[in-house]
Amino acid sequence: MFVTPPQDGYQIYQLTSVPPAGPATTQITTVTATDSWINFEKEAPWLRGVRVLGVGDGVKEARVERRVRRNIRSLDEAEIETLRRGIDAMKSRPASDPTSWAFQANIHGTFTGSNPLFNQCQHGTDHFFSWHRLYLFHFEQILAEASGDPNLTLPYWDWTEDRALPIAFRQPADATNPLFDDSRFINQGALLPLSIVRDDLNDATAQTSFLGRFGFSSQLEGSPHGAIHVQIGGNMGSVPTAANDPIFWLHHCNIDRLWDHWLNLGGGRSNPTSLGFLDQQFPFAAADGTTVSERVGENLYSRQLGYSYDTTPAPAMPATAESPMMVAAVHPAMTHGHTPDANTDAGDADSTLPQGYQSIASTKQPPGINANAAAGSNLSAPLTLKPHRVEVPMTERARLPFNTVAPAAAEKEQLLIQVVGIEFDHSPAFTYAVYLNLPSDVNDVDRQSLYRLGTLDLFGVPKKVPEGATGTAHTHPLTRTFDATATISRLKNLGLWEDGKVEVVLLPVVSAPPPEKADEYQQSLEASAKKSQVRYREIRILAR
Repeated sequence: MFVTPPQDGYQIYQLTSVPPAGPATTQITTVTATDSWINFEKEAPWLRGVRVLGVGDGVKEARVERRVRRNIRSLDEAEIETLRRGIDAMKSRPASDPTSWAFQANIHGTFTGSNPLFNQCQHGTDHFFSWHRLYLFHFEQILAEASGDPNLTLPYWDWTEDRALPIAFRQPADATNPLFDDSRFINQGALLPLSIVRDDLNDATAQTSFLGRFGFSSQLEGSPHGAIHVQIGGNMGSVPTAANDPIFWLHHCNIDRLWDHWLNLGGGRSNPTSLGFLDQQFPFAAADGTTVSERVGENLYSRQLGYSYDTTPAPAMPATAESPMMVAAVHPAMTHGHTPDANTDAGDADSTLPQGYQSIASTKQPPGINANAAAGSNLSAPLTLKPHRVEVPMTERARLPFNTVAPAAAEKEQLLIQVVGIEFDHSPAFTYAVYLNLPSDVNDVDRQSLYRLGTLDLFGVPKKVPEGATGTAHTHPLTRTFDATATISRLKNLGLWEDGKVEVVLLPVVSAPPPEKADEYQQSLEASAKKSQVRYREIRILAR
C-alpha cells in the first residue's frame, strides 16, 4: 500500500462494504506525519501496527511496512539477546505493574489474583483464537518497549519442524537465562510426539468449518495446542500457570500462525461472520499500562493488527466482511472515530452431553475404584503409563447405530465417544492417544492409526490448587469428546470391524528424550503419573 503525503499530513480512506450486499461507504481519516514514522495505532486505530517509512522532506511516497514474525530458528544471537533483555526487564517490574511479566501472565490465568483483568483466557469457547491473537498483540508491544528495540517482534516455535524446545530456552539452564523455566519436563531436549505435531495437526487443518464441536478451532485447541502444553509440563501444563513460561508466547505465536495457514488453504475455510461473534469485546493491558477494550471484529485478521509471518502470508480479508478493507488516497482532511457496541457470544466448545445426542452405552462404573476416594466414588483407578483398556457393555439396541455407519464416506458425527469427568490432582507430563478396538498385538504406529480416535490432552486445571487459591475461570473436571464415525467407517472398509464389540483403549503418549537422558526422563514420568492421579468417571457412547 502506498500513501502520498500532502503538506498537511496523510489522508487515508477506509473502505467498508456494509452490508455485504449494499453499496460501499467511504470513511476518511487524516493521519499527521511525525518524525520518521506515523503512529497509526494512535491516529488511525483501524491501521494499527502498520508503520509508514520514508517520511521527510522531498519524499513523495511512503511505504507501508508490516511487522514480520519469524521462526525462532532464524534469529541470530543478537536478536535472541534482545528477546532475553525484554523478558528480563518485564520480570524485574513489580507484579502490580500491568506491563510486568507477572501481570501479563495473570491475564491468561492465575490461582490467586483478583484483578478483573486476570483469568481472561478463552479456552473451550469460540474465541480461543481471537482472544489469544489480541493477547499476543499487546504482549508483543510491551515486550518491544521493555527490550529497547521497537522493531522486536515475537518469534514462533514451529514444532512441526523442530520438535525439541529451542536451545535458547534450554541453555543456559539456570536463572541467568530469562528464557529458561526449570519446571518443564522436556528441558533435556526430548522430542514432542509425532502423533501430536503431525497427525493431530493434520486432523485439525482438514476441517473446513471454523466453529463447531469438531471444527478447526476446537480441534486444534485440544491437540496439538493443549497436548503440547501438557508434554512440556511444569508451568505450561496447567491453564492458570502456563503464561509464566516464556515458551508459552512462542507456542501461541505458532498457533496464531497456523490460523493464518488454515485460512490460506481455501476450500471454503473462513472466519466467523456473525455479529454476535464479531461484537465480542475483551479487556487487555496496553503498553502504556492502561486498560483497553478490544472488539473482535476489528482485530480478527493479522492484517488488521499490522503483522504477518515469514512463511505464511497474511490471509486476505473478504471484501464483504464486516472487517474493513483498507485503501489509501489523498483527500481533504476529515476525521473518523468508531466506538463499537458491547455484546457477547462465547459458545461452550464442550459439554457433558451435546445437544441432539443421547447416551446409548456407558461403563457407568469403570473398572477399579480409587482407593483414596470417599466411599461410593465411581471414579476409575488412577491411570498409569501402561495401556488402559475398557470394554463398554453393549445392548442389542445400542448396537443398532453402529450398523448404520457405512463402510465409506460416512456422515460425520453419527457416533461419539466421551471420556467423562476427568480429574487429576496435579497436571501430568503425558497425554493419551485414544483408540477404538485396538488389538493388543498391534504395535506398529501406522497400523495403530487405523484405530485412532484422537488425543486426550489433559490440559486444564488440577484438582489440588495452591493453598489460598481463589479459583480460576476454568472448571474441573474435564470431558473430552471424539467423533468415532470415521474410525468405524474405516475399520469396516478394511474388514477390521468386529460387530458387537466396543473397547476404548488409552495409550500413554510421551516425548522422546535423548538416549543418554532416557532413564532420568522415565523416572520423571513415573513420578508424574503417581502424583497426577488421572481418573475419570465414565466412558460412554452417544448417538443422534
